[in-house]
Amino acid sequence: MTRRTASWLIGLALLGGAGGLTAWLALAPPPELPDVAIADLDGDPKTLESWAGQIRVVNFWATWCKPCREEVPMLVAAQRELADQGVQIIGLAVDDADTAARFARDYDINYPVLADTSAVMRVQDQLGAGQGLPVTLVIDRRGRIEARAVGEITREGLDEMLAPLLKKP
Repeated sequence: MTRRTASWLIGLALLGGAGGLTAWLALAPPPELPDVAIADLDGDPKTLESWAGQIRVVNFWATWCKPCREEVPMLVAAQRELADQGVQIIGLAVDDADTAARFARDYDINYPVLADTSAVMRVQDQLGAGQGLPVTLVIDRRGRIEARAVGEITREGLDEMLAPLLKKP
């Protein structure tokens, strides 16, 4: 285990009790955004940089994950309410595109969904987001990962993670 990984894991254990909401640690710099292209539900390849300049809320999820399904309506509402402030929610589905597309239609998802099990898991691993689901990362307008939540996120938790970034131009 690298020193960076060990520092991150220790910090995560210490901060993990705050309702799943944790900030990135000063002990280790946040990872670079991976340059992995994943097809959206229209088949167009996208990377996390496709929304550069916006505050990105990246939600790792799967259709078979109960907490993931339960947080989707909140994410749909947040996208509708925060889009004009430069917030873009992006769903990264650990599912095949057909399964994710059916789910997105059933749940009226109004934000981009990228779906490819192996590619999404590779991005999740490269970002140090762990292997569980759901996981939500908040990336600032300059592409830095600023916050992370492990497990189902509430609107209050999302708003708390976004508040300092919405104050910045």
